[in-house]
Amino acid sequence: MAIHSKWLEIIFILLVGALFGGCAHHIVDLAPQEQVVIAKEGVSGSLKQTMAPAFYLIGTQKNYNRIGQVLASGTKHDNRITIAPDHPVFYVSVRRFNTEKAVYTNLIYRIHFLKQPYSLIPFNYGAGQHVGLLVILTLDQHNQVVLVTTAQTCGCYAVSIPTKMLPASAYPQTW
Repeated sequence: MAIHSKWLEIIFILLVGALFGGCAHHIVDLAPQEQVVIAKEGVSGSLKQTMAPAFYLIGTQKNYNRIGQVLASGTKHDNRITIAPDHPVFYVSVRRFNTEKAVYTNLIYRIHFLKQPYSLIPFNYGAGQHVGLLVILTLDQHNQVVLVTTAQTCGCYAVSIPTKMLPASAYPQTW
């Protein structure tokens, strides 16, 4: 029962976060090792803000479990990229595209983490520096979400989930 209520709490927080989104960040501390990061600044009142996802983070006592700002430094021959985990930032982009049937908009939200450490228990599929996550919301001409896509910034582990707003004609014929 506790697991069920925890999931309901997470879903509620994500829905509330979607209502108060944006470009920079807002952190809600749930417990010493849990946070919700909600985009809220920079694009006030825009579609990018109203549709912005919220991220529920656990283990935030470890800096690699916190969303960070991308920082570049150095020279042309000796450049460095790092992630500042004490400054969570959502990077947002909007791309419109046409198909034969309709006009669509992709709202692209990108976040970065300092690293994903190697671990056997719990097992991590990958490990590395400067890992990130893309959340892409595909909207129809009425600004309804028809597809939710997530992928790591390397392009790995892409998942696309259609919503009930996606017309049946958009599915493959064998579905």
